[in-house]
Amino acid sequence: PFYDNDEIIHIVIEDGVTSIGDELFEGCSRLENVGISNSVITIGRSAFTRCLSLESILIPDSVKTIESEAFGHCELLEICVSENNQEYDSRNNCNAIIHTRTNTLVQGCKNTIIPDDVICIGESAFASCDDLETITIPDSIKRIEAFAFYACEDLISVYLPNSLEEIEYCSLAHCYSLKSIVIPEKVNEIGE
Repeated sequence: PFYDNDEIIHIVIEDGVTSIGDELFEGCSRLENVGISNSVITIGRSAFTRCLSLESILIPDSVKTIESEAFGHCELLEICVSENNQEYDSRNNCNAIIHTRTNTLVQGCKNTIIPDDVICIGESAFASCDDLETITIPDSIKRIEAFAFYACEDLISVYLPNSLEEIEYCSLAHCYSLKSIVIPEKVNEIGE
């Protein structure tokens, strides 16, 4: 009942709820803010994808799993992870969600600044990120996972660092504005 619902503006996930299901609020284009209780453990795949009016999200301490594209295609989003969350962080006010243990950026948006200690850009991390025109990937990055920048149609330039070793399949597919790219010397695997 919530998928593509353009009447929902505010959501409060109350205490006791442990999971936000896959695609549950996908396409709620007028949704502006969400309050997530500290009982939520899992945020499902594409749970808030295409929530075009969503302005900010605070990931509480309790969240242990954030699935692919949980907040994909949210153009106005400001992301913050609670300082006490043991699985994820948004270090240095980077406006992204980073899996702390693996130093993998799992969700970014057009205003993300990738921290210097992140080593991987995760699957679909920036997929369909409208208005993302340029991004600098720091020298710590070794792998760009599948669909990382998929369908970033406004992406004009991307700097790939010398540290990069692997570019997985469809990482830059459908980036129609991207005119040229320099593949660093250490890259030993480029996916489809």
